[in-house]
Amino acid sequence: MFRSLFLLLLASTLFASHNELTLIQTVKQEQNTIKWTLQKSPNELTIQGVDSESTTTISGEPSFDFSTFSYSSPTTNYAISISNGILTVQGTTEHGERKSKRYNLKNEPWIQQFWFGLMPFLKSGQKSMKFSIINPKDFDRVRMVAYREHIVPLTVNGKDRPALQVKITLQGFKSMFWSGHVWYDPQTYEFIKYEATSGPNTPLMTVVRHDKEA
Repeated sequence: MFRSLFLLLLASTLFASHNELTLIQTVKQEQNTIKWTLQKSPNELTIQGVDSESTTTISGEPSFDFSTFSYSSPTTNYAISISNGILTVQGTTEHGERKSKRYNLKNEPWIQQFWFGLMPFLKSGQKSMKFSIINPKDFDRVRMVAYREHIVPLTVNGKDRPALQVKITLQGFKSMFWSGHVWYDPQTYEFIKYEATSGPNTPLMTVVRHDKEA
């Protein structure tokens, strides 16, 4: 009972009041507002993000160990789930193809959403963690690694604050082709900011927690 209550309190720290969170995504000069809401019970945590064109739903344990992920837009619709280390993805890719794929991850974690999915890693104190993610363009498995770097000064919404910097990149030699950074509150591990490109010769994308007080 006490463990469940603690996990629910942990989940609550990720969001602003009323279990809501607003993120502003910027690519070049174009902005997209994503509103996230949290629903929690002693045994399940569901987080849903909605913008003008899409809906994302993530669910799993209150410890942020997620087991399902779904995404729906006018052109793309797919669902991902994991059970006993077997990851299944099916639906319509970003290229408009109907596909279904299965992967045996063995002991490697699956994380589809950096804003929330890295919480277990952040709380573990580990310096690095390998994980898998599904590429929505073709449903291929992409193997990645997160590195806990250091606490840095960060300006968000016009205010300065300390932030824990985490580097995310591809595993092996592919790391030279892509990397990104995520910043979190160093005490509560609340998401603050994400910054990366989608690959070589693509514009920089930033995602910032709009309602986070410095």
